[in-house]
Amino acid sequence: MTIHSIVIQKLRSTNAQLGRRVAAHHFKIYTYGFRNGMAIIDSDKTLICMRNACNFIGSLAREKGRFMFINTNPMFDEIFEQMTKKIGCYSPSANALWRTGGFLTNSGSPKKFRSRNKKLSFGPAQPPDCVVIMDTERKSSVIKEADKLQIPIVALVDSSMPLDYYKRIAYPVPANDSVQFVYLFCNLITKTFMLEQKKLAATENEPKIQAREEMASIEQSKNKLDFAKHKVVVVPYDSLTPITEDTADIKQLLEKLVVLKFNGSLGTQIGLSGPSYALGIRFVEA
Repeated sequence: MTIHSIVIQKLRSTNAQLGRRVAAHHFKIYTYGFRNGMAIIDSDKTLICMRNACNFIGSLAREKGRFMFINTNPMFDEIFEQMTKKIGCYSPSANALWRTGGFLTNSGSPKKFRSRNKKLSFGPAQPPDCVVIMDTERKSSVIKEADKLQIPIVALVDSSMPLDYYKRIAYPVPANDSVQFVYLFCNLITKTFMLEQKKLAATENEPKIQAREEMASIEQSKNKLDFAKHKVVVVPYDSLTPITEDTADIKQLLEKLVVLKFNGSLGTQIGLSGPSYALGIRFVEA
């Protein structure tokens, strides 16, 4: 059994292929057919759309973009809470804040809402870079607001979604919005975030690792200098050791030795303020 067949079998175990009884005309590109008046969604196309959505989410996570996950279905609250805690993203549905429309388009206005002498917080002041919606049937106003702000939308779409809302979604995922499939899709998003976070941590630590390797190579070169094999030997200025009194050895050493004296007060890069290092040779009496 191939990996593709295993993934398709996993999708079918979550009832992702079962659409609603009413199938819109624009949704027929994702349907495999009809059975007992119910649309059967093609699992291969669902898998392709899931890959495109995860690639887009991963590219934004790589650039440290802002995400907003919208959910108003109480059955998905626990799934969303676990996902947002792991990836560290904002979810207004977890705090029951997204109950009235307009707070995405009016996020920049400095208004204060009061209700029963209590201040209410309606989310972050800056608009997100991506909006992820799991239950599009319940919150169609979010789609209009995000489209007005030109924010890309990743959403689960079913066969009964109207064309007016469907064309506003940048990355639709045709599937049944069951609890099993929502858990599977949120798990994929979580793994995508964790993978990109590991890559970011590795890239941030690369300069430090390279600097440590360079320092280690310099320390090793202090004690392992073979003047007979190398035409030119570069030695840091501060690591010079006393030389012998033999004139032949001194002559051979001076022909091959280049000593770098780093000038810390002038910086470590060549610029208009001065050079980064100066050439110098120091003689130490034995």
